[in-house]
Amino acid sequence: MYQIPYFKKFKKIIKCFRCTRKFEEKIGKFPRCGNIDDGRELTQFVEKYQMEMQGGA
Repeated sequence: MYQIPYFKKFKKIIKCFRCTRKFEEKIGKFPRCGNIDDGRELTQFVEKYQMEMQGGA
């Protein structure tokens, strides 16, 4: 018996224009920074993410 190959649909990943984190396009907007209205709070959020990416967290 031969198995029919299963073709997995690839998720389209996009980058948030506010915080530069990557997420699935089907979500619509990034849920973590989408409800941050304060510019200073968003800046802190971005800085924290950058520190995590550099391994400093």
